[in-house]
Formats: sequence, C-alpha cells, structure tokens
Amino acid sequence: MEKDFQGYQIGDEFPKSFSAVMESWFTVIHDYEEKTRFGNEAGASIYWYSERTNVGAFAAALSRKNITVIEEYACKKVIEGKEILGRADISFCYEQQWYLAEAKIHWAMLSSKLKFSFDGKMLEKSNADAACSWEGDKNTIPLGLTFIVPAFPAADKNAVTASVQACIEQVENVNPRGFWAYCAPGRLRYLQSSRGERAFYPMVIMVGQKNLCCQKTPLAAACGAAQG
Repeated sequence: MEKDFQGYQIGDEFPKSFSAVMESWFTVIHDYEEKTRFGNEAGASIYWYSERTNVGAFAAALSRKNITVIEEYACKKVIEGKEILGRADISFCYEQQWYLAEAKIHWAMLSSKLKFSFDGKMLEKSNADAACSWEGDKNTIPLGLTFIVPAFPAADKNAVTASVQACIEQVENVNPRGFWAYCAPGRLRYLQSSRGERAFYPMVIMVGQKNLCCQKTPLAAACGAAQG
C-alpha cells in the first residue's frame, strides 16, 4: 500500500496547541475513507466534494476536540458598502477566542510539467469574505480558510506520487503566519474521480490565516481594503 503523506505547520498567529486540531483533521479524512461506504467501498474521499464538505470536515475536527463550533449561520455582511443578510461559513471558539472563518476551495489541475505553486493570493478571496462577514466584534477574529485540491490527469499516473511530493515540498517551504496542513492518503493515490476527465485527486491542502486588519479598521473600510 502506498505511504500516507501528512503534515502541518502552525505559525505565530495560533497557539502551538492548535496542532491537536490538525491531527484531528487527519483522522476525520481517514475515518471517512475507511469507515463509510462511500470511502471504503466506492473509494471516494471527503475532500473530493465541495467547499461545504471540506468546511464540514474541519468542523468535525474541531468538534472532536470539544471545541465549540457553528456552521452556515445567518449574519450581516457588508458588500461594496451595502449591508445585506447572508451566511457565514463557520465560527469556532478556541482557547476562549472566537474566530469567524470564510472558506474557499481551489481545484488545481496540474501535470508532470505544470507544477504546483503555493501562492498567498489563494487566501485573498477567503480573507476578503471574512472581512465582509465580520461585524466589528473585537472579541472575534476573522479568518480566511482555503482548501486546495491538486488534480493530475490520467496520463500522468506514473508521476502522481512524485507530483504529490513536489506539492508537499512547496508547502513545507512556506513559513505561515496562520497554519497549513496537507493530507495525501496512500490508498487514494491512484483512485480516479468519476468526473469526465478521470483525473486523480490524491491530496488536500488546508490553509488558514487571520485577517488582522479588521481589528484596527471599521467594518466597511476593512471589507473594501480586503477586496481591493
């Protein structure tokens, strides 16, 4: 069986004890793969699905560590200076600090020639959305949350493991302010999706970063700054 690849790094923005959540996230991914009929019988992974599913996996990881968490709840948002009623993706309370997180998913179609590049721009949209959802509560920190799912075409089957290792090398060279984690289950390395392109989706990368400008700036201005 192919080796599982997983790892994480916690930056100065978060307590080092947040590593327990990263370990819990790995367990959620492996439990879906091993204990559900979709994972065990059909060979699917929880991260193959939507942004919403990945947020749910993160919420499950938090909940397993007895961290209070709420998903998909109504909140006010400021979009282009106008206040609307929308929904926030997830909020959680860790060590008496509340976080409001907005998430995005990026499907990165790669190949043996097109390599993965870890770019801070991947967090811009989720950080901007977090700023728009933040209601000025100084006791809540807005958080950009990004899930990156690299994909490889069927023609590159023999290079999948090497490509996964190249992605990992890119991520591990990053010194995050927030946190990152990656999980590449070995059993899923060469399972193809049911999509028309029959691609391989062997891993997921999760990145989180606080939007600290909101703590110093009024809501509408923070939202505009994050989007600009």
